[in-house]
Amino acid sequence: MKSKRSDYLAWTVIAAVSFLRLFYAVGMDLLPDEAYYWEWSRRLDFSFYDQGPGTAAYIRLFTAVFGQTILALKLAAVSASAIGLYFVYGTARLLNFSPLRRLAALMIGIFLPGFFAGSLLIMHDSPLILCWTAALFFAVKYIRSGDDPSRRKNLPLLLMFLSVGAGALSKHTMIFFALSFALWIITDINEIKLMLRPVFWAGVLLCLAVVSPMLIWNASHNWDGVGAIVHLRSSGGAAGGKASTSMYLAGQMLSFSPVWYLIFIAGAVSLLYRIVRNLLRCEDAGPNLSADERFLWLNAAILPAFFLFLSKFRAIQPNWVFPSYPAMILVFTCMIPDHSSKNWKEKAKMASFIFGAVIVLCLDVFSLFSVPIVRTLGIHMESYYIPGYRGAGFEQIVKQIEDERNRIDPGAKIAANRYQDAAIASWFSSDRTNVFSINVLQRNQYNYWPGLETGGNYFIFVVQENTCKKAPIFFQPALKFMFEEITEYPERDIIIDGVSVKRYQMWYARNYRRPWEDLVLWYFLRKSILDLMPNLKGYSAQETTAEGQKRIFDDFFKLYLSRAGKTDCSVF
Repeated sequence: MKSKRSDYLAWTVIAAVSFLRLFYAVGMDLLPDEAYYWEWSRRLDFSFYDQGPGTAAYIRLFTAVFGQTILALKLAAVSASAIGLYFVYGTARLLNFSPLRRLAALMIGIFLPGFFAGSLLIMHDSPLILCWTAALFFAVKYIRSGDDPSRRKNLPLLLMFLSVGAGALSKHTMIFFALSFALWIITDINEIKLMLRPVFWAGVLLCLAVVSPMLIWNASHNWDGVGAIVHLRSSGGAAGGKASTSMYLAGQMLSFSPVWYLIFIAGAVSLLYRIVRNLLRCEDAGPNLSADERFLWLNAAILPAFFLFLSKFRAIQPNWVFPSYPAMILVFTCMIPDHSSKNWKEKAKMASFIFGAVIVLCLDVFSLFSVPIVRTLGIHMESYYIPGYRGAGFEQIVKQIEDERNRIDPGAKIAANRYQDAAIASWFSSDRTNVFSINVLQRNQYNYWPGLETGGNYFIFVVQENTCKKAPIFFQPALKFMFEEITEYPERDIIIDGVSVKRYQMWYARNYRRPWEDLVLWYFLRKSILDLMPNLKGYSAQETTAEGQKRIFDDFFKLYLSRAGKTDCSVF
């Protein structure tokens, strides 16, 4: 009876938290990446360059019912989070957690900083984590259905494979769930027998059938999506820099909680030490982990370990590890000491858990009320790093551009260089029109959608989200090559509460003639050798190679780096 009361309480908490989240989220500013995935939902396809079609289809389910509204997008985000919390609690129930520990796992899932803020945003992580938690639930249910692999229930296994396939449609990271399950199989001689059962291969085929649209799209698009993964497009490309293990760890500590993350790492290191020690002593390979505990640890550790290694070479975004957080939460919950323990070590450990909870609540409160907190406390902080200002200013920018367009040339269309700017402009445009993305020196989904029309006039703009540093405008020289005539407008700042939250610049471009790629081809074939070796132009040029290179540098600085630049745009 006590267990049922805890279940009812859990469902009530999830419903109440989801309602409060939705109430808060519909008043938030939409972020450019959210608008980008909304654009996908308006142009459904078998797959997309960046990821599979899962996120677009998921958003389309909500916009089909609630229209192209902020309510539809935020309801999609909150619903994914609510279902994920249900599966986390359900998995804790399958693992025979006590009612108190189940509720603890649920509350950690609600207030964990990364999930707390992320639950308000509709990103590809939303359906991914929903599917990951579903797969985790069904995997544990399958494992606990019997000690003998040959006698376990088939349905949970098939549902796990179905969930893995659905998650892969949203984000390729889902493959790591499959890898954790594969590691669980091969690290136990008894579990390897599963690979001899027809149901296992039926599950694999089911998973492949679910992801087949991605394979079809890639096969008809020169395997571009696979290339994006191989060349690490989202972390700067194959030769990108900014690798930093310390930044990776800092991001994880802020997303999971500094104290709690250190406790989890300590538990993982302790477990690994005991396994290695027993292996060296030729004893049993582990500290008596059950099959479900072994899988839970593998699922919790696979993404943190992989991206820790990758952080030596690549810049890693904190949210890439989020799918492992549900298993990390369950493992972490098992580490919480019994409150009735009299041992001083256990009491000290409990104190550290409570201290970590205080930090978590502080981070959550800051994410919700960052602007008034910074202003009230007089914190010297740049507006770019204040969550409350991250989505601010875009609507004003689009309105100002439309006003200028309507004044000068009502028939002109709007275009941007970055895909984020194009997507958010589509959302805020008065008629939800499709805003084009020029994509100079970039590659994303806009490369596969219709581009600029020959002979058309356009208002082209670029947004600088971090107004405290110089804004390199790499496509400005290309505009003069692409269009017959260009009118450049000065930079403008969007001021909110006396703070510069966004800076943007626009150009009125008339008579589109050719794509920017033709400029690159022309320069390398006709011009680059004369710029690098000006003496080839003839001695009458009176310019040495060194002088020519200095001129190129000066032109580069003038065209690319002479924006408003580094300013003190702190709130205080």
